[in-house]
Amino acid sequence: MLRTGRDTITEVPDDRFDIDRWFSPEMGKPHTIRSRSGGFLDRIDQFDARFFGILPNEAEQMDPQQRMLLEVTWQALEDAGRTADELAGSNTGVYVNMCNSGYWDVLRAAGRHDLHAAMGGEAGGMAAGRIAYHLDVRGPTMALESTCATALLAVHVAGRALRSGEIDLAIVGGANLLLSPDPYFALSEAELLSPTGRCRFGDRDADGYVRSEGAVVLVLKRQEDADADGDRTYATIIGTAVRGDGRSGGSLTSPGVSSQEVLLRTAYEDAGVSPADVDFIEAHGPGTPAGDPVELAALATVLGEERDPARPCLIGSAKSNVGHLEGTGGAVGLLKAALALYHRELPETLHVRNPLPVFDEPGGPLRLVRERTPLTPIGRPALAGVSAFGLSGGHAHTVLSEAPLANRATPRREEAPAYLLPLSAKDPTALRTLAAATAELLSAPDGPSAADVCHTAGTRRTHHERRVAVVGRNRAELADELIAVAGGRGARPAP
Repeated sequence: MLRTGRDTITEVPDDRFDIDRWFSPEMGKPHTIRSRSGGFLDRIDQFDARFFGILPNEAEQMDPQQRMLLEVTWQALEDAGRTADELAGSNTGVYVNMCNSGYWDVLRAAGRHDLHAAMGGEAGGMAAGRIAYHLDVRGPTMALESTCATALLAVHVAGRALRSGEIDLAIVGGANLLLSPDPYFALSEAELLSPTGRCRFGDRDADGYVRSEGAVVLVLKRQEDADADGDRTYATIIGTAVRGDGRSGGSLTSPGVSSQEVLLRTAYEDAGVSPADVDFIEAHGPGTPAGDPVELAALATVLGEERDPARPCLIGSAKSNVGHLEGTGGAVGLLKAALALYHRELPETLHVRNPLPVFDEPGGPLRLVRERTPLTPIGRPALAGVSAFGLSGGHAHTVLSEAPLANRATPRREEAPAYLLPLSAKDPTALRTLAAATAELLSAPDGPSAADVCHTAGTRRTHHERRVAVVGRNRAELADELIAVAGGRGARPAP
């Protein structure tokens, strides 16, 4: 999606609420919604409760955000090559955030609210506790809240715990769902939402932000530990800072330039790098007429000091692709920046027709990324900064460095006469689904090598009760065998 320059924005679906009942284009009209658009997930009612050892009634009472966090945490740990057996009893911290989705109101309206089963089904702290309980990890377990700065606040807190040795691994995540029209009313009356339904960060015609759903989970560990374990690393967090506006913005919800400048300087001092060397900024960038100019003014001041005019700092915002996940928005920005550093390529910022004057200044310090752009640092690892600014005045900035070359995934050559590929799941249906997905992965023209897939499946995946193993001389033969498994060829339970 980032590489192809697409966005995920649609009209509010019928299974959320009746947008026709509440929509009004009239600015500031009470108890109406100004925008018909957002970023919405499909099939949020689907959840494999048995996989996580949760009874069906309890799963129904759980806020779907808790379910999403459990699922995406498992996916993130698989991507990181961490198994359940390895994590059980470990000094791993869990730091999460999730919004008030309105799910309890949905249950009450449907007459399905069970107070006993719902205990802990909505609270963010219980979401962290569920992750820790399922994995049996023993580090700090907490939910955090700082409006739109929450996810990067969680990264800051987790990073401090890793630096001090308090924990050895951190699971940092957040989720956002939009099940109720209620939050839209206040946001619309405050004229914060885009009536045109698109985030236009950096554009003179920016008219507000677009609310979106999603979940992001990051797995963090000390770089020296990742080096020792041979982990693939997307990027290295080298500095963080969190600050607040106080009264600098003039009101509780108004951003202040001076406080944002202090935030940036604090973060780069913590990272031990000069702001003049930063190659890319993933801006908070919601596309609001009040917020964007303040953020850009602070960046221009701090990043412009002693900067080579021939190398302006490139800047973009993932909110033009996926909208604003609110408390989880900073995690989306960090994920995009890490991928940009890993692939050494910056995605374009969408929906920009009339760039703000700050981007047109001759020799100016900032340039908006308006097309896919190679990231080409000179004689050093590339550097990126990620910002998140909360409506409550809380701010956070994270500084990333390109990961060491030794920590990048390098495809293994296919030299063996044959490959053994083991797969497992908790039930036959899940195993067939996994076999089909792995066959698709192996069949992709730019997919991983057979050696990589077999190595990861055998040594960096949790092994479940239902198991199958296939043998092939190359990717195509392995894919054919897996297609047969997906079609119903038997698998056996573990002994």
